Amino acid sequence: MSDLKANFLAFIAQLGKGNAEQKPAMRVVKSTRKAAQPGARLTTDQAAYVVQAIGNFTADMAPRPPNAKAPTGTVLTMVVDAQTGELTDWSLTKKPARDLASLGKVSDL
Repeated sequence: MSDLKANFLAFIAQLGKGNAEQKPAMRVVKSTRKAAQPGARLTTDQAAYVVQAIGNFTADMAPRPPNAKAPTGTVLTMVVDAQTGELTDWSLTKKPARDLASLGKVSDL
């Protein structure tokens, strides 16, 4: 789990250089990509880790129109391929965190 946590923290750092959150609260559950994103049009459904980080985040790397501010939020959700460790999807929102227990056994990181 410590390798996973290090990978997730590295992604948070890449997401935005202005992120004030050095030690976000993080939870993880092993599930599938489709279960993690109900309603999304996905072409694969591999085993995946769904990680939720709670804190204050700025998504500097998010695509946006010229001169638009980077999106901010308090709930960062990442979906990571369980076999390759590749980040497949992510979202940033200000909405309350999703209950990960609906996907499986949740662990704190």
